[in-house]
Amino acid sequence: MKFFKTIDEQIEILKSRGLILDESDNYKKVKQYLLTNNYYDVINGYARYFLKNTNSFEDNVTFNEITFLYEFDTAIRNTLFNSIILAEKHLRGLVAYYISEECHKQGNIEFYKEKNFYKKDPFYLRQKIWKIIDNNKNSRHDNSIRHHYLKYQCVPFWVIVNYLTFKDIYEILVRVPTIQNKVAKDLLSFIQEHLDINKHLFTPEVLLSFIYNIYEVRNVCAHGNRLIEYSCKNNVKYFEPLHIKYNIKPDSPKQSVYDVFLILQCFLSKTEYAILHNTIRKRMNYLENKLESIDYNIILTKLGFPNNWNRNNNPMEQ
Repeated sequence: MKFFKTIDEQIEILKSRGLILDESDNYKKVKQYLLTNNYYDVINGYARYFLKNTNSFEDNVTFNEITFLYEFDTAIRNTLFNSIILAEKHLRGLVAYYISEECHKQGNIEFYKEKNFYKKDPFYLRQKIWKIIDNNKNSRHDNSIRHHYLKYQCVPFWVIVNYLTFKDIYEILVRVPTIQNKVAKDLLSFIQEHLDINKHLFTPEVLLSFIYNIYEVRNVCAHGNRLIEYSCKNNVKYFEPLHIKYNIKPDSPKQSVYDVFLILQCFLSKTEYAILHNTIRKRMNYLENKLESIDYNIILTKLGFPNNWNRNNNPMEQ
């Protein structure tokens, strides 16, 4: 059992292990940083990359370097999260359109509530939608579900979709093959902005594997967990037009943050992806300039990025 230690005691432990506090640093500044950012998150999460063994830091490691790495990971996480939210928005729009189209074909705007709605798993979606409507239709606060329910006595799916989670969107796609095909086909407009796909198809199987790993990284980002060294549970499926461009072979591991970064090209416009690419590149340039006691490529490798990725990739045009 590890017992509580004051910030002063924690700082002394770090110094005893060889961590250097720069002359510009003072205890007040360091204490404030550790108090407001959580000693466990900063030190246990990021000091590990500067250790030569469990009890000693590499030579000349400074407290500032650890904070630079902590802030780098936070910035990369926020940047990825913002881009994933955009990808989610695009998927949400496509799913909303095609389910609403199906409701229209059936002549019932609330066909998604019927028992025969998508026979593979009819109860999952209906139960979710009933709960969402019930939670919002009698709310004291105005919302789009309450507005449609009171004015029209029904709620179209294009309204409900904004109340579903990313996981819900993924589950709908898993359960509805016809929508899988339509979404995969429509995403080609994004893919063609980035890749020469020729006659290759963006299959539903590839689509679902991409979305699931994006979903996993989204959760890491949303909960503020460390992105460095994160690995998804599954390899994404090999998609030749994308992976061959980056010299990734069919049997190569494809579970890293870098792999998710690459597959986001299939869900973002050229401008949206350029912003993601350029922001991460700038952050890596900054980190390279700030790390002195270790090679910054150690960190790039743990994110899955190739060595010197930021040097070898020019800014993308927006």
